[in-house]
Amino acid sequence: MNARSNGRASASRNQREIAWDRYWSEVYRFESLQPGGFTRWAMPFLRAAEVRHVVDLGCGPGRDMCFLLEQGYVVVGVDCSSVAEALAAKSLVRLPAEARARSQLVRAELLPFLESQATASIGAVHASATYQDLSDLELTRLFHEVSRVLVAGGVHLWSVRSERHAGKARPDTVPPNFPELGFSVPLRFFSREDITGLAGNLFENLALEEVETAPGFFAFYAADRKPPRS
Repeated sequence: MNARSNGRASASRNQREIAWDRYWSEVYRFESLQPGGFTRWAMPFLRAAEVRHVVDLGCGPGRDMCFLLEQGYVVVGVDCSSVAEALAAKSLVRLPAEARARSQLVRAELLPFLESQATASIGAVHASATYQDLSDLELTRLFHEVSRVLVAGGVHLWSVRSERHAGKARPDTVPPNFPELGFSVPLRFFSREDITGLAGNLFENLALEEVETAPGFFAFYAADRKPPRS
């Protein structure tokens, strides 16, 4: 990557971080610490993988991370936002000391974090509505990195907004985009072909469902597995 490309990437990262910092501090209001619907959907695939170490990409305020810790997993929560990191730290305080001891919070962009991890060192990657503001190039690199860091038979559990999502017509209304408050990032909405194309030959698809999470709000839930050793 040349210097100009590096500059664009840095600008994109800064814009993304600023937008999410402002969303979590200015728009987000405390919600239930119960896990999201996607995480509940993904749990059977996580249990079947028989792994212990989970990375929660884009952990936000930590509700899914806390749930995974309560289920006995070792969990690393990763988020680019310092505000999200602080909210997640507050969420972790409510857990027993034994569960907190299995947790780690990392403030980082997703790709640099994955690139820093050892090959075949992670049992599962969980990413709930995390990939919405990544470019085609970033997504391609990220999926290769997820495949690299997962153990054989490890799972990639991820959700993204569908092209049928009501927000596609008005992406400025979808978090973290609130241009009237002065912050937004480009968002994407996914087709089934987008999802299968990203997984490509890197993963075996275990399940792919389009779910209406609220009236007019559609998301894809995907569970992919890194092929076991032959």
